[in-house]
Amino acid sequence: RAAVATAVVAVAVVAAAVASAHQPGEGRPLTELCADIVESCDAGTDYFPHKMEVELMSQVADIRYHNTYVEFQVPSVDFAVAVVRCGCALPADLPESTHVLYSPAKSAYAYETPDLAFFEKLGAVGMIGAIQTELFLSSEKILQAVQSGAIARASPNYDVAQWWLNSHAGLIDPQVVSELPAFAVISPFDYTSNEFVNETEEKIAVFVSAEVRENSPLARLEWIKLFGLVLGAQQEANDAFESTRARYEQVKELISGSKFVPSVVTNSYYYEEGGSFNGWYTTPSASYVMQYIKDAGAAYRLGNPSGEAMQEDEVLRMFSSARYWIHYITTSATTIDEVLASDKTPSKIYGDMQSAQCGRVSSVNRKQSASKLGSDFFESGVVNPDVVLLDLAKLLHPEIPTSHEFVYYLDFESSSSLSCPLSSLPAVAPSGRHLVDFELLVMGADRFEVEDNVVALASASATALGLDSSAVELHFLAPRDGAETSFVVRAMAATDAVSGVVEKQDELATAAESALKQSTSTTSVTVQGMPAVSPPLEDDAGSGLSGGAIAGIVIGSLVAIALVVVLVVWMLKRQRATGGKGSAVDAHDPEEGVAV
Repeated sequence: RAAVATAVVAVAVVAAAVASAHQPGEGRPLTELCADIVESCDAGTDYFPHKMEVELMSQVADIRYHNTYVEFQVPSVDFAVAVVRCGCALPADLPESTHVLYSPAKSAYAYETPDLAFFEKLGAVGMIGAIQTELFLSSEKILQAVQSGAIARASPNYDVAQWWLNSHAGLIDPQVVSELPAFAVISPFDYTSNEFVNETEEKIAVFVSAEVRENSPLARLEWIKLFGLVLGAQQEANDAFESTRARYEQVKELISGSKFVPSVVTNSYYYEEGGSFNGWYTTPSASYVMQYIKDAGAAYRLGNPSGEAMQEDEVLRMFSSARYWIHYITTSATTIDEVLASDKTPSKIYGDMQSAQCGRVSSVNRKQSASKLGSDFFESGVVNPDVVLLDLAKLLHPEIPTSHEFVYYLDFESSSSLSCPLSSLPAVAPSGRHLVDFELLVMGADRFEVEDNVVALASASATALGLDSSAVELHFLAPRDGAETSFVVRAMAATDAVSGVVEKQDELATAAESALKQSTSTTSVTVQGMPAVSPPLEDDAGSGLSGGAIAGIVIGSLVAIALVVVLVVWMLKRQRATGGKGSAVDAHDPEEGVAV
């Protein structure tokens, strides 16, 4: 009877704990949750000496530090959490809606690749207890841990074709995952839908990672601070953020050294037979991709896009003249011929994009998972935004010298079936040739209206300068306010032809204005300042004199010096002959000065 009574009491205690539990994972012993437990917690001791400061994150609010725990919220999904130092008592006044996590956590479950990248950035791969599937993973360290059995798979039979049917239920099945991790990192969607909590029967605490909702690369990176808090690596997280941000700013500074602002088009046409969402989706203005575009010194035509879908006629009108086509959506394409073959638009418009015609199409799939289902851009790219931006600098600004090799972006091989209507000059002129840059100001048309006429402008400019069209290209400068546009006509000419090209500024302005008036009748074009020549002509070293003039000056100077020497010698001999009497110069009154 005593044994039965004891068992009943034990069951009653567990039942009471379950009945009073108001959040997933509550009631588990600390030995399952904690990597380091304080033996005797002192409420007067600050157990979180390294603090985080929210600088860029928009999805995190109300961080409050206490000696034994830290509180914060993710308002967009109504998620409130208290991170308690292992071994310290739960605060008595926590609201019932507050989730509780313990730090430093023993292990974690994560399934979104950006979240897994945070662990690796912090050197905490060993704290990943389980993932859902490895099919989307690029990280070699995490893959090796999965293959060795150090990291379990909650969905070992993950079905890509029916991804919506895959469950997290294996996480709580000891036959699948032998040891339940301390907490799970879940997506905002899975939290608001209760899908994850239901599938795991509320047996594991959750941490909502909303970095995917941040609107800038650095804000996404800053979520590493919250991972550091839970994993007991706050200082390491703070340091990782600051050092990466410093490098990101250095890349921005590098890009600012270029005056050119190329235009871009993003994504591609989404098509599903019989689907109601077919279209070319724009990049929202409030998004991390748009921030990358801005920081990379590029321009996107739509002023305030919200991610709406465009149909092919509008795509051509808005983006056919874009210089670069980036973030082409694909899992396998590496050539523009493959891009053309995948064109699902009703009128097959891909070949009408100047970016495709000129071989300037790229994706973010340089490094993919073994299954080709995942891109490392969406994994380690989240914690290495500085490298992503450097990739963009190399891709969009070939005029910027750099030894950087692409890490995330894949520049597609050009198509032999397409012809580029524009020339592409080298960033540095070959021997015996020079690049001549004319800066033109257009009044009465915005940058993209002018760029729509870039082919006609390039042709007219070449004719005005007396050059072949292959020797002229156009580059646009930073957009101006209102209906003003600045662009550069770059011409390449042989040394003996540069002077003649430079003298044709007026003809160039007239030709450009005439070309633009074919579509925008109110425009006017002027050349701003003197054209820049690179490398400078030897005659242009600073004097503006011709080579013959400079040679004459040098020879004349040498002759003058020789005459002065002869005169001095003659005067000395004469002085000795006259017994030391003063010379004609000495006889002048000092106040009268010396006659010149």
